[in-house]
Amino acid sequence: MRTMKSNLVTALAISCVLAPSLFTGCTGNDGTGNAYSDDDSQGGDPEIVDPDGQEGGDPETVDPDGQEGGDPEIVDPDSQEGGDPETVDDASSPVLNGDSPATQVISRAKYWYDEGQAGRMGDYTNNRCPITGLDGDGTKDKSCHRDPEGNGVYPNTHFYRRDCSGMASMALHMGRSTNTAGFRSGDFDFEKLGDDRDAKPGDLVLSTATSSANSPCRNHTIIFEKWIDGKSWKGYSGGSMPPRHQTYYVSKKADGAIVNMDKNDSSCDRVFHVWRSPHVLHDTL
Repeated sequence: MRTMKSNLVTALAISCVLAPSLFTGCTGNDGTGNAYSDDDSQGGDPEIVDPDGQEGGDPETVDPDGQEGGDPEIVDPDSQEGGDPETVDDASSPVLNGDSPATQVISRAKYWYDEGQAGRMGDYTNNRCPITGLDGDGTKDKSCHRDPEGNGVYPNTHFYRRDCSGMASMALHMGRSTNTAGFRSGDFDFEKLGDDRDAKPGDLVLSTATSSANSPCRNHTIIFEKWIDGKSWKGYSGGSMPPRHQTYYVSKKADGAIVNMDKNDSSCDRVFHVWRSPHVLHDTL
């Protein structure tokens, strides 16, 4: 009997040395000569440690956008674009090189898009840009970017403001950088279409005066490229730099009539319709 008791004590002692974590209150040695305790009541670590619980860990379901102020699932790109200026200079400048084939308008818009993708556009601005690309003292105007023609020097090359209506002015090869309000008031002889479903390449999609006045995003111009289907279309916009080439979606009435050419403009809450100039030649398509 004494032998059995002695053996049991010996076994318990060996167990505390070999596997102290199995016995509450066991004191062992960590191999450095230091004693340690696995007794939670003495401030030791629990048997299963959750380090995140000690570090303010993440919830089981993490929404990274919620921690970073991320974009909503449906992004309104126009809300990230600046409006164009209220006034522009030199309203009497002539149209350059006469009428423009619609294919050329789209090609010139693509030129600015490609320039932006290559990192050559510079920042967005709605400051004045002379067609010469030069300030009054003859130095390069920092608000301008060139068109695709010539050697980069006026008059062989023309320069336009780096914003939405400046990009449209460049695509149309106008004699100046107008603004959205200028297009609505007849610059380049633009007139509003009776039915937006008739939009063709080289037309402009303009925010209305009323919706722009009530919007923090102000006026906006988009160059219409092509229909994808009856409810979506592709267009170019210089409302941010680099310029965008993207898909837009329309809002329709029950009878199919379009009431807004950009229904995802929710943050800016603007209404867009199609305008056309007789100086853009669609019969070349």
